[in-house]
Amino acid sequence: FFRWHPTRAFSDTTNEFTISVTDNGNPTMSVNQTFSIVVLDYLELVIGSTNLMGGETVSTPLYLASNDGVTNVQFTVKVPSLDLTNWTLLATAPQIALASLQDQITNILISLHTSPGQSLQGTQWITDLRFTALTNRPSAFVSLVVHDITGNKPNANSYSNRFANTPFVAVVQNLPLLLSTLGTNQSRNLHLFGRVGTNYQLQFTTNFPATWIPLNDYAQTNGVLRQGVNPQPPAIFYRVLQQ
Repeated sequence: FFRWHPTRAFSDTTNEFTISVTDNGNPTMSVNQTFSIVVLDYLELVIGSTNLMGGETVSTPLYLASNDGVTNVQFTVKVPSLDLTNWTLLATAPQIALASLQDQITNILISLHTSPGQSLQGTQWITDLRFTALTNRPSAFVSLVVHDITGNKPNANSYSNRFANTPFVAVVQNLPLLLSTLGTNQSRNLHLFGRVGTNYQLQFTTNFPATWIPLNDYAQTNGVLRQGVNPQPPAIFYRVLQQ
């Protein structure tokens, strides 16, 4: 089989390959096949994940990456109106002449336009998205789903290949939150979200019905704490209780 993993340097290019096959007969026989691979352009939007407590206001960065640069970009973010509110844009990249945000209750529409002759090149920070968590809601991991991305290159052509990440906002109300991640070399990490100044206990079990065993007592000194856990056992369940 043939396999090729192009890097971003090959974006928006057409690449020709020739495959030659020779058998081991007598006499030997061979054949050549030439074909082209078109690597699409790319426009990528990345919004940072963050965390906050009910009633707090935070901001998270937005990054943009492209192969040819961007002059205008517009996208919609699906937002949970019962959990997050007061959406605004903060500082913007110096190339941007106009930045607007329209709050449509369940979505926010963001439009960014650069100054004449300017473009957003490579991968760079473009703006900060600021918002407030409502109170009297359950603690939750809230996803921000980006869709309907459009963008123009400096030559006015539109990007055909557009994608974005799906960040989360950890909103802590009355209960703590727990997130597990798999790191390098299969290391396992727990991310502990809670109210700063509150005491919690991390517990674990290996089976159900569960007999929960205390693992660690800790005070929430920051909005999120990270703790490494044993990577060897195949299945361990964790929970956090407020002390």
